[in-house]
Amino acid sequence: MRVSYDDMGIDGSPFVFPAAVRRMAAWVVSWHWFLFAVTVWCLHRTWGFFGSLNRNPLAQSWCAMASEYRLQDAMQLARAVRRLDRHPTFRKGCQTLGFRNCLDAMLNRGSFMDAFFRQEPCPATEFTHPHQRPSYFIPGIPAQQYYEAAEFPELAAVQQAFPDMKQEVEELIRSHRDAFGTFRTEFDNSVVGWNTFAFYINGRRQQQNCVTAPKTAAVAERLLELEEGELTMFSALNSGSYIPPHVGPLNGILRAHLPLIVSDGCGLRVGENDAAWTEGEFLIFDDSFVHTVWNHSDQVRIVLFFNLWHPCLSAEERHALANLRRAYNNTPFGRNWLKQQETSRPSTMHANAVR
Repeated sequence: MRVSYDDMGIDGSPFVFPAAVRRMAAWVVSWHWFLFAVTVWCLHRTWGFFGSLNRNPLAQSWCAMASEYRLQDAMQLARAVRRLDRHPTFRKGCQTLGFRNCLDAMLNRGSFMDAFFRQEPCPATEFTHPHQRPSYFIPGIPAQQYYEAAEFPELAAVQQAFPDMKQEVEELIRSHRDAFGTFRTEFDNSVVGWNTFAFYINGRRQQQNCVTAPKTAAVAERLLELEEGELTMFSALNSGSYIPPHVGPLNGILRAHLPLIVSDGCGLRVGENDAAWTEGEFLIFDDSFVHTVWNHSDQVRIVLFFNLWHPCLSAEERHALANLRRAYNNTPFGRNWLKQQETSRPSTMHANAVR
């Protein structure tokens, strides 16, 4: 949940190197995945060591996880990035953007490196956009902010279940409002007024919630075929609440919302373009673009929230990206994110959530 490491007080440190050094480092590590792994590991452990000197709570949280970064974590990530070069979409992206391979592209444009190297302005191209800042940059994915549901015919069955899910979530608010928990990020911070009720996290079924809301759980199970259940949940934003600008971790994965309860005054901005929800109609966007959400209405806004693979990807390319995501999930940052989602969290859902 960040756009820049400025928010953590990290940017401006003497250990943040110029963009020219970043380009040089990317060229060096592009020769072999092990060089990439050692570079990533050394940088994280160095920042972890010096993190105790930083008084910013978010910076301290980040640096504590960086100090736990293992060479094994970096090697798994590097191997996963290297395997992307076997696939045509990613090879074409590297060629078009002038990168030697996916290792080069990842170090150059991946914002998880911004804590260590300054980022050059991102040009507007077929595959990049100035408002697109994923932590892990995948070359070859079209830079488009919104998508039409018609591009995903498999969603028709999900849309047919809308009446049942709307009825179930209204009952959930009346009878199990405390089952919603405050959404927490990998940095142990939260957004006031944002509560979630998860069905799948990292492909792991959240058994109690699935028993409590069985109709939506059945839909969530069918959604596993679309994107492996990285995060399938009810996302509830209280009236008068606001989710500040942030980005998702990986381009190539789209975010889908099926609005179940929404009123006038609720909106979403992706990049520089605004959109509004309509109950029962999908809103699909690329969350690797900087985006923000608001609720200026007088009731809670609730959407069914899940992921979709980008339609440009083949089945083999989806497997390659899933492997990369698993590599991230095995880092200290990924492990802490999973812990935050599966740990019991207090609910801040308003008592008068719906009229």
